[in-house]
Amino acid sequence: MQLTEQALHQLEEELRQLTRERGELREQLNIVTHQKNTFAEEILCQRNDLANQEDTIVRLAKEKEELFRVKEELSVQITACERENRQQGEVSRLNLFKDSKKGTGNIGVNVSKILEEGPIALPFPSPDM
Repeated sequence: MQLTEQALHQLEEELRQLTRERGELREQLNIVTHQKNTFAEEILCQRNDLANQEDTIVRLAKEKEELFRVKEELSVQITACERENRQQGEVSRLNLFKDSKKGTGNIGVNVSKILEEGPIALPFPSPDM
């Protein structure tokens, strides 16, 4: 009987030790599960941030493309305006020259203005138009 009591006492001790180990393992499992859930939430937030950044990059690329298009249009308009201004200046100088030939106004002043402004070009469209 002493042998069975001793075996029973040893089994009870092993059971207490296993119960304690099981509690410790459950606590560790809870900690690891919490960490896993925290990391999963962080990954989800990072994915959302990445999606937002991708959307922003796409939007900014489209805006940049539109700005380049507008810049090109404005550049064409500026070139056309500069060409028109040159032509208007040449027409004005030509008219001034014509007026001086007709004898209207002060010929000396008109001729000196024409000479200051440079050569007179006829207002024909240039080949690059």
